[in-house]
Amino acid sequence: MTIDRNGETTVATVYEMRRRGSASSGSKQVEVIKAELRDMMGDFVAVFREVNPKQ
Repeated sequence: MTIDRNGETTVATVYEMRRRGSASSGSKQVEVIKAELRDMMGDFVAVFREVNPKQ
């Protein structure tokens, strides 16, 4: 796929994700992933704020 960006043709990669399995197991997996991401983002924000204190 190509897109026009700033008057130049640029190649863009397109990704597609498909889920398989039952809705109940899929929904449980989504909740587990969300919980892990919340923890990771909390860690990231803590380190970011430590390295970049407000002025």
